Amino acid sequence: QATGLTANTNYSIYVRGICTAGDTSSWAGPLAFYTGYCSSNFTSATFEYLNNVTFGEINNTPGGNVGGPVDYTSQVASVIQGTTHTISVTIQAAGTEYVYVFIDWNHNLALNDPGEEYTVANGVTTAGPFTFDIDVPVDATVGDTSMRVT
Repeated sequence: QATGLTANTNYSIYVRGICTAGDTSSWAGPLAFYTGYCSSNFTSATFEYLNNVTFGEINNTPGGNVGGPVDYTSQVASVIQGTTHTISVTIQAAGTEYVYVFIDWNHNLALNDPGEEYTVANGVTTAGPFTFDIDVPVDATVGDTSMRVT
């Protein structure tokens, strides 16, 4: 297990086996990896996109930006452990839609831990807005925390 790595950084690693003292395999590599979140990935935003996301001080209207990935990490909402905040999401619906929110409360770069996934809209056919109350865990890690809305 590699420790002490910097988030959102590209790394290359070489590996080799050590069988006994002085008996090692050849180096293999480099193997490339990234220590951040996987990028959003889409090729079209002409339908089924987010029209607005409001959470705390964030009021973002992306309006179907084509291309991806999109990055709104400069936008910040201040929340406090143990409090509840409402998220509101409006979408461009084009059939039966689902809206999910993922918040990395423990800062481990995984957005699918228990308590970090929220279903804001489930099988809807209208634009919304759809609202959901999000409880900030009392043990949430303090500091900048990433959120993804899909």
